Amino acid sequence: RRCGKVDAGNTAVVDDGEEGSDDAMAPLQLPTDEDSDVVAGVEQSLLSLRQFQDTQRGRIEEELSADGAGDVLDSFMSEMSARQREEEADTAPGRAEESEESDAHFQIPELPYGRYLELVIYTTWGDRHYVGLNGIEVFSMDGLPVRASRISGDPADINSLPGYSADPRVVSNLLDGVNHTRDDFHMWLAPFTAGKRHTVSIAFTQSTNIAMIRIWNYNKSRIHSSRGARHIALLLDGEPIFEGEIAKACGGLNGGIEAFGDTIVFTTDSDVLNMVGEHDEWFQREAAEFASLSESSSSVMGEDRPGTAAKASEMPSEDRPETRVGQQPTEEQTPRQKDASKRSKWKSGQKPCVGRVLELQFTETWGDGDFVGLTGMAVLGARGKALTLSEDQLDANPRDITVLDGYESDIRLLGNLLSDCCVTMDDGHMWLAPYEPGIANVLTVDFGAETRVTGVQFWNYNKSAEDTCRGVKTVHAFLDGQQISPNSGYLVRKAPGNCHFDFGQSISFGPAVSGSVSSMIPATGSSDDVSAAKLPAGFMFRLRLLSTWGDPFYVGLNGVELYNEHFQVMEPNLVTAFPESCNILPDVDDDCRTPDKLVNGVYDTFDGREMWLAPVLPDVINDVYLVFEVPVCVSMVKLWNYSKTPSRGVKEFSLLVDDLMVFGGVLAQSDGMATGILPTCPPPVQHQSILFTEDADVVYGEREFVISQPKADDVIRMVDEDNPRGSEQRNTNVKKPVQAHRPTTSMPSSGVARTHAQRR
Repeated sequence: RRCGKVDAGNTAVVDDGEEGSDDAMAPLQLPTDEDSDVVAGVEQSLLSLRQFQDTQRGRIEEELSADGAGDVLDSFMSEMSARQREEEADTAPGRAEESEESDAHFQIPELPYGRYLELVIYTTWGDRHYVGLNGIEVFSMDGLPVRASRISGDPADINSLPGYSADPRVVSNLLDGVNHTRDDFHMWLAPFTAGKRHTVSIAFTQSTNIAMIRIWNYNKSRIHSSRGARHIALLLDGEPIFEGEIAKACGGLNGGIEAFGDTIVFTTDSDVLNMVGEHDEWFQREAAEFASLSESSSSVMGEDRPGTAAKASEMPSEDRPETRVGQQPTEEQTPRQKDASKRSKWKSGQKPCVGRVLELQFTETWGDGDFVGLTGMAVLGARGKALTLSEDQLDANPRDITVLDGYESDIRLLGNLLSDCCVTMDDGHMWLAPYEPGIANVLTVDFGAETRVTGVQFWNYNKSAEDTCRGVKTVHAFLDGQQISPNSGYLVRKAPGNCHFDFGQSISFGPAVSGSVSSMIPATGSSDDVSAAKLPAGFMFRLRLLSTWGDPFYVGLNGVELYNEHFQVMEPNLVTAFPESCNILPDVDDDCRTPDKLVNGVYDTFDGREMWLAPVLPDVINDVYLVFEVPVCVSMVKLWNYSKTPSRGVKEFSLLVDDLMVFGGVLAQSDGMATGILPTCPPPVQHQSILFTEDADVVYGEREFVISQPKADDVIRMVDEDNPRGSEQRNTNVKKPVQAHRPTTSMPSSGVARTHAQRR
């Protein structure tokens, strides 16, 4: 790895080739391993990076809402960004000065010839203060990488700013050959000023015909990738050879070259491109991955796609009793009254409260100290049916975000709470208001007459995973001035930050109410209570299924059981998954392996009709959700892996409680249909346990089934520029499957039944 220093002339030597005749670029020797100051220099660079992190002035401006709404600072910066784009359109070199006619006739030349390459950067992907790149690769018409003698930047790098002198993100890093990285020591970063030229100049050792240029955009992280170059121009010996937009880097290390920047090709000659491919390290890597995937796909699946549907002769003749969980909703599809009547569980004999004015006091958010919001709300009347309300019956203090200066035209209004669009991430359907910790936001509903009220239903603030912290956490309820909620209030479930399922939560009023803040903490007085207080507790339990035991197309489970602090099985209010099941695939609409099978009590089975199965999709992590209306403690989790086709079973997984990971491990593969002692009696499908309790009897009883945490050798990942070493090296042959090779699978639900002996 080579790191060049930058002198007063902002120039670095990057190769030992011919120096050329450019007097403006004075060479400077690279440090060698013999330098006694190398270690001190690295420490100084790290301190400079830390100083930059603590004092940097950049702010991300992308992904503002379509209506320009956001925080006060977001609104101000949105207006500034609009003015900035207008200034750039008027002042950017090569744009305002060129006529529309010349732009229309600009063409990328064929194999341009020259020695001095200049990269001009006009805009970034959102950052107003800094611009950066990971690397630049240039290939000649012979297919060889073009050698460079000098490289300079204007501005040179961060060290041109006051207070910075040892920042390692210098311009010579662009040619050090380490491009697929997130390491600051291999990147270039410089100050950015809107409307001015920001250039990187490269002098080759000799004039050459250029066949391809690859630009690796700034890839420090997903957030800081907004510092990458966007609109650029390339000039060779002063003549333009390219002008356009460069793709934003993904901020990670997974994906093809399109995830890290752009490749610009200056020829269509297949012979030239083949020669370039022979010397392009990244192209060789992707070609090897594709070839390996093709071989493995052919050997495993053959030419024909195997089917997995059960034969009609194998189907039991008796009718299966119907059972169904709530269908996973899509965005903007849920009518309020229909949803509330389905999800609200009316308890026979529950005495409803009667009154005219319902007052809801929101005393706490999920972390945001400036705003509080909801996506939707319904008031439940007799037998849990949603009451019909109008906007005139609602009032709030503060009413909504329009009370703030500069937000008079914001659309996140109080009336949005009554919208039928509750399962959404569009904040145009949400309510948002200023919030000050310690002061309750009050929402009032005037029914106009005495009305029977049994509870409320909330869809919490769901704009994004980050903005869910603006949702309501604690609410106190009053009816005609009389408190009808516990003294500690009710806990409102945090929104998931996605639309994978209907995240509405019903809260019932009454004397025997669960779901209050205090209900999460058992009453003190015994050792069992102290032990229970240490257990994970929350509303939403999510299993993240990270890999399978070999099948690249499907993943499944037989069943899941959650046990409370008294070691009793808990029944979730909602069980769903994303992707939900095989029914999301084309031409599959009646597959019975749906999420409700995960909690139907039939787990020790090899009958695929009693299991859950879903497709594995590119760049999508399979999630299983078990959701409760009230917070619960979990002492133990039992899992039964997919037994019909063991290779489709879960391997690596993690368990999250309200988006906080509490466990990660490996689920053992099912033994499949291996025969037991008697040839006609298959062995049982054993469960596997996650223990959070320290109860001696439970620990002893589950000692043979406990899922152990991964060993240190499996947890520690050592990476040398994205090349795994040590224990991780055995996993480097894992390739992304070709979706066109997905085998078809279907298990119709018609005619399915199970005998009493099969039930647990």
